[in-house]
Amino acid sequence: MRGSTTPFNNLPITLHRVDSGYRSTMSVQSSLVMHPINTFGTEEQKENYLPRLGMMQSELVTLYNLMWLLAKGELIGCFGLTEPNHGSDPAGMETVATKNGDGYIINGSKTWISNAPVA
Repeated sequence: MRGSTTPFNNLPITLHRVDSGYRSTMSVQSSLVMHPINTFGTEEQKENYLPRLGMMQSELVTLYNLMWLLAKGELIGCFGLTEPNHGSDPAGMETVATKNGDGYIINGSKTWISNAPVA
């Protein structure tokens, strides 16, 4: 059915049945990497990263498009929240990023980073 979101809603469930790792990768890529860039990123960031993460510029419409288009995957995003002293409590995070020229220096320790081996 054109315009229906049902296939996209069922995609995470179907992937989880195959392997929860696949579902986790899709979830991190779409919800924790692509969605924030699309929502909060500058136009330059959107143009640079979103097509390479699997999202076409003409499809910057819905989160469902983000989930579906991650298949291109020239870039794989990661998400690091969990820290040794605070678990998954973002209010207690100790890791900091300090601007250094054109990049950043990241200092801290993470217990778990989703997609870390391939990002």
